[in-house]
Amino acid sequence: MKKDEIKRVALIFCLISLCYLLFESETVGINLDRISMIVFLGLSVLSGYFFFTYTEDFKEKYIRKKAWIFTLLIAMIMAFIIAGQPLFLNQVRIYITLKRLLFYSLLVIWCVPVELFFLYLLEKFSLKINLKKVNKNEIKRNKRKVFWICFMIFMSIWTIVFIGMFPGTITSDSVDQYLQALGVWDLNNSHPVLMTLLLRASLIIIKNPAFFIYLQIIFFAFLLSSILSFLYEHGLSKIFIYTFSFLFSILPSSYLLVVSLWKDVIFTVSLLWMTYLVLKLVLNEKAFFKNKINFISFIISTMLVSFFRHNGIGPFVFVIIYFIYKIIRTKNKSYVILTILLLISYGGIHTLNNHLCPPVDSNTSYSPLTNLVTRSSGQILQTSKLPKYTEKVVTHYGSLKILKSEYDQYNVDSYGFNEKFSSYQNKLGDNAVITTKEAFIAYMHNLFEHPLDTIKERLDGADILWNMKQPDKSFNHRYGTGIWLPANLGEKEIEALKKNVSSSITGDEAFVPNNKIYNIYTSFAYKLINIFILDNIVSRGAVYIMLLFIVAFYLFKNNRKLYPIYIPMLGNTATWVLLLAFQAYRYIWYIEVITVFIILFVVVFGKYNLKVANNNLLKNKHKRK
Repeated sequence: MKKDEIKRVALIFCLISLCYLLFESETVGINLDRISMIVFLGLSVLSGYFFFTYTEDFKEKYIRKKAWIFTLLIAMIMAFIIAGQPLFLNQVRIYITLKRLLFYSLLVIWCVPVELFFLYLLEKFSLKINLKKVNKNEIKRNKRKVFWICFMIFMSIWTIVFIGMFPGTITSDSVDQYLQALGVWDLNNSHPVLMTLLLRASLIIIKNPAFFIYLQIIFFAFLLSSILSFLYEHGLSKIFIYTFSFLFSILPSSYLLVVSLWKDVIFTVSLLWMTYLVLKLVLNEKAFFKNKINFISFIISTMLVSFFRHNGIGPFVFVIIYFIYKIIRTKNKSYVILTILLLISYGGIHTLNNHLCPPVDSNTSYSPLTNLVTRSSGQILQTSKLPKYTEKVVTHYGSLKILKSEYDQYNVDSYGFNEKFSSYQNKLGDNAVITTKEAFIAYMHNLFEHPLDTIKERLDGADILWNMKQPDKSFNHRYGTGIWLPANLGEKEIEALKKNVSSSITGDEAFVPNNKIYNIYTSFAYKLINIFILDNIVSRGAVYIMLLFIVAFYLFKNNRKLYPIYIPMLGNTATWVLLLAFQAYRYIWYIEVITVFIILFVVVFGKYNLKVANNNLLKNKHKRK
């Protein structure tokens, strides 16, 4: 055996041993099932092999000079995502010891070649597509065919699921919104009014929520097919596209959510649409602004995102900031026009919302900033005293005793829907109000005087977003099926639901379908939950957060002009980092969907300078010879 082969085998053996040591250790606290351990060991083998084989390539781009700092930083982020919670956060306070730091350092060492392996894959596939000889006539002929085949793949699989789940997943929140759309209940702003109005419009055609759900299936399938045919036009192979379409459509996170009457579905689809339009904008500004349909599409997608979730303001604000930056830098009038149109559209819909549903008197239970400051206070009270100013503010919401006893780091409803707080606030009357200014100052006091406790609260609250290891005390409401009724529905509401939803509905808590299609698809979904790595892929956000960091680093070294495609998702994620504390996967489903397509966008368009890419490819081939 040659000397290089011995080194390669030794490196692979070290990574395998390190992997086994880390994930079987009680200190790290992640007991992998057999399939997941095989996946991690296989990842160790592949990472070790490619790290040794392409060491010189990695050194040139990702290890030499200042690049190694970013490589190490991302490896540290990856290690924290994998095991940060069981290592440092599984106590009332952040818990750090030398032994835990040692295991974390070993995990960082394991993550470095894994990170570089994924960077290698991005390099390889991006080069392959960009150096591929494209027959433009053939592409033009086949583009429409690719679109329709993709569309039929999505529609056929999701239609089968829809039949098995008929009339669709309708939870208590959805029933509330549907009764508003029917006119049985008055419109209110507890759910996005724009969706309620669109649902009401669909009822003019067919008085059943199944029709609206099927329309959203068509909307999603159409958008996905449009994006994939666009990527085909720029070099992605048909075989890959068809395989991807099939695999994406059979993901439980896709087929179980797309048949539900939840605002999160159209919100996610619209956020993906917005991301796709940003991609087209950064690829060719002139072509984008020449087409008026692009203006209309961008406005519609942005308004759907902004008004289909109460926290949808994030992407809108981030896009406006980006456009202002482009206006200052480029003096391009088209950006000015689009910005003005977006602001007018937002103002118009916001005004219509307020006209249809006038704002109610301020209620501390439903203020996002109030939730933030009270929850951070609840965390601090577990072991410490609150700053004086914060104590003065939060006692307008609840007593310190209630704040401490009712605190649940993974569930915002422990504060928001709690009779103890309601009773306390009723006694205070008009004094049970916390202004935005007071809440902000109180939170900053918490952050500066108790930084670790305040940060821990946010890490706990956003657990489903970033953490691979679900904490024992946490829960993840992954999927819902059937019809869930709100408590205390009257006969009028039950009759309306029987007539316009399903005759099988009774006054009981829920109605669940019982047929072969339903049983097959749901059993498949819940089998995946028991496999650590697959559960992370289909019902948590951590894997995708890691991939986004790696892709961002790849773009930093190859094509920074593509960074704006992150803007819509970053805008929304920023709001969730601040507000999330209820572990329902549908809230963060957009992370999975958009990350997958960001990776495809980067693979296809990641090589900005093709001349340099060609030279690198030739140089790499010469080295391997």
